[in-house]
Amino acid sequence: MSSCDLLIIDEISYLTFNRHQSELLFKVIADRSERKSIIVSTNLAFLEWLTMFEN
Repeated sequence: MSSCDLLIIDEISYLTFNRHQSELLFKVIADRSERKSIIVSTNLAFLEWLTMFEN
C-alpha cells in the first residue's frame, strides 16, 4: 500500500467498525499522513462520522 501515490477509501459509511477495526483504519491513515495522499468519501456529514466507529 505504501507504493500507491493515492489511497481512495470510498463510501466508508457503508460499514461500522469495532474498536480493533477502527484502530487498524487509524493506523493506515496515520502511516500515510503527510507522506502520501488519501481521499475518504462518505454520504455522512463530518459530525456523523462518530456513528461509524465503536469508540
